[in-house]
Amino acid sequence: MKKIILSVLILTIHAIPVIAQNIFVGEPVQITGTMNGFSTASTANCTYRRISTTAGAPADGRGQWIKTYNAQVTGGDVTNINMPGGGSGGFLFISGPITNRFQNKWVFTSVMQARIDSVNELSAYNTGQDMGLNMSAPGRYTFVFNDCGYTNIGARYYVGYTANNPVLLNNVTQSVQANNSVVLNITTSAAPSPGERVFVRYTSAAGFASTSNTTILEATATNSPTNTNWQLTIPAQPMGSTIRYYAFTSTLTLSKLNQLTESDRTICCLQVNDNSGSNYTVTFTPKYNITFSVNMANSNCFGIDSVTISGAIAPLTNWTGGILMNRVGTTSVYNRTFLIDSGATLQYKFRFHRNGAINWEGTFATSSGNRELSLIKDSILSTFCFGTTAACAAVPAPSTITFAVNLTGQSPDPQGRIYVVGNFTTASWISGAIRMTPIPGLANHFQAVVNNVCPATFEYRFVNGDSSIVANQESFPNPAQRTCTVSNGFGGFNRAYTRVNTNPVLLGFVFNACNTALPVEFLSISANRKGYGAIIHWSTASETNNRGFFVQKSINGVDFEDIGFVEGSGESKTQRNYSFYDKDANQIGYYRIKQVDFNETYAYSKIVTLEALTSDLNLGVYPIPFKDNVTIHFSEEIDGDISWSLYNTSGMLLQEGEQTKTNSFELSGLDNYQAGVYYLKVTCNNIAKTVKLIK
Repeated sequence: MKKIILSVLILTIHAIPVIAQNIFVGEPVQITGTMNGFSTASTANCTYRRISTTAGAPADGRGQWIKTYNAQVTGGDVTNINMPGGGSGGFLFISGPITNRFQNKWVFTSVMQARIDSVNELSAYNTGQDMGLNMSAPGRYTFVFNDCGYTNIGARYYVGYTANNPVLLNNVTQSVQANNSVVLNITTSAAPSPGERVFVRYTSAAGFASTSNTTILEATATNSPTNTNWQLTIPAQPMGSTIRYYAFTSTLTLSKLNQLTESDRTICCLQVNDNSGSNYTVTFTPKYNITFSVNMANSNCFGIDSVTISGAIAPLTNWTGGILMNRVGTTSVYNRTFLIDSGATLQYKFRFHRNGAINWEGTFATSSGNRELSLIKDSILSTFCFGTTAACAAVPAPSTITFAVNLTGQSPDPQGRIYVVGNFTTASWISGAIRMTPIPGLANHFQAVVNNVCPATFEYRFVNGDSSIVANQESFPNPAQRTCTVSNGFGGFNRAYTRVNTNPVLLGFVFNACNTALPVEFLSISANRKGYGAIIHWSTASETNNRGFFVQKSINGVDFEDIGFVEGSGESKTQRNYSFYDKDANQIGYYRIKQVDFNETYAYSKIVTLEALTSDLNLGVYPIPFKDNVTIHFSEEIDGDISWSLYNTSGMLLQEGEQTKTNSFELSGLDNYQAGVYYLKVTCNNIAKTVKLIK
């Protein structure tokens, strides 16, 4: 019991006492005794600590004082001796002002002393129980004192003996398992002394001060014999619950600790790691199985090494590394299922890897620019196309794209280094830059015809100058001129286009702008038979300063001549449709449109082919598509000379030959031709027929 001398004197001398504590502010608790000559020097001061509460003066008795003495024959803090107590000497917990450190003698009712010997035990005191202790074994004696009020049995103490200094609990980490158990890993500053154990105490209550139900678990060393890494598992907890815990060391056994009351468990700690008094917490939020899928149909033209998913919520916590997706059979779909915590919006993106390069999806129309998902239930997400929020459309066969750029006012590179770059080439972007050539009759206009473009959706941009210098690439500095672009995910912009069929397409724009590059933007052109003639149709999306169109015809697809003229619309921002009738079209023919400006500059449309007149020349070709050879087979044997010619889509003659009196023949040596469309013209007895071949 605390000995009160004069309550008036106490109130006069001391500052306001700490609420619910019986040790006054400024009065250090000291451990004195025979071992140190009952010294009240500062070296006898205990260290104050609180466990499992952030209150400065806890009302639940968690405030405690701790002191470790190194008892040795020589060289220690004190001499190792047996202190029987009573008249032979013992030890005291004392507190008082600097003028009288012995004013308060704790946990006994008289100054008399008696032997108690409570090493590695928890002791409480009643009337007649005084303090003796056998400290004859050399080692460290850690005294822990608990102030719990003015009662004989309220004040308690614990003395833990260790051969070396009590180990420090340096680090505590946690890993929540799928079954809601928690694996804790603890590191200590050294291997504990014999009998010194590592424990964790946890509760599901709001705090240790508000519960009478806590659980203590003992950790096991995982790096024996070093014994500095420790592990234990907190059993599975209910979904939605929260547990709080701290780690501590003690010389009491787990069995002994479990026999103690909840308040006594708190005092039996040599060292504590309770997250600076705030405790460690684990909240068991609901988890949902989420299946992610992505379709790479638009991205696998040139092959894909792997597909990964990255994100901002466990287990997708590594935006850099990503997690590998699984390919579904031989399809272009990749998927993966994860168990993910609820209560947040998941941000994530897909990416694919090719030849060591990482290709990320671009920016999405979300608050973060990433794909986003609210985690509220188990979900099998829709399979979207890579880089889009829609399903993949059917990917058309490769087709021809003509890129054109208007560099008027841009000072074209004096060396003529004008390029188009993008992800539509095998070596993408700068490494696959395609050199553009001047457009005849149009100053500062350049174009590049690219055959066999494979991706259904691709991104690209134009470059004026050395393609390896970023500053030469389009950057779209004017926000009003970004309507034809998409974000590249790195703060810049790319042009984008989606092929919907195999029709050749012209993509022509002003450099760094969304304005069309050419005076006339052709939408389509076709040539179809009408009787013994042919009707040519074409349409434009826009026209600028357009005087009109010369319709041109060729027999061989190379040499063209004018056969008519159709006036243009001058200026137009809407679709315009035109047609011209060629009355003399009894042979195969090639047509194109030459657009002419009022200032006499001009540009050409693509070339289209007119099929031969329907005849009795009944033939078939196989295989389609072909690889190395093509066989031409007639329905009956031909009695006469047969001539044939093979052309590309530009009308260029590639091969020609003759056959005599046969019902089939073979074209060979075609393995070096690029994939694409070709035309075979077969003539016999003044009857000609042209068929389309595909490689």
